[in-house]
Amino acid sequence: MESLKWFGQNGFGNVKFEHTQAISNDLLRDVYGDVFYFNGNTQFKLGKGWNAELNVFFQSKTQNIQFDQAGVGRVNAVVPEKFSNSLSVRLTLTDFLELFKYSVTYSILR
Repeated sequence: MESLKWFGQNGFGNVKFEHTQAISNDLLRDVYGDVFYFNGNTQFKLGKGWNAELNVFFQSKTQNIQFDQAGVGRVNAVVPEKFSNSLSVRLTLTDFLELFKYSVTYSILR
């Protein structure tokens, strides 16, 4: 497959098994779960020295003895431009789709 000179992409994913133990009210509590992480990056060459980049982050929901956390994600966009060796501009839009909604419930230990 021929590579595209104007397009580049890479990503990293990770699945982690978590086991948490605690003693609460003289009982041993075990909580098991899987957590998935993903980071991705896509670059575009727009021409005349202009580039664009999209960064994606996602983490699945997770649980341990103290809290339940909802899944979170984020999409960022970056447009850098180098005008000369002494002047460059970088426009960054962080979470422009407003996907990062951090939500935690603290109710497991009783």
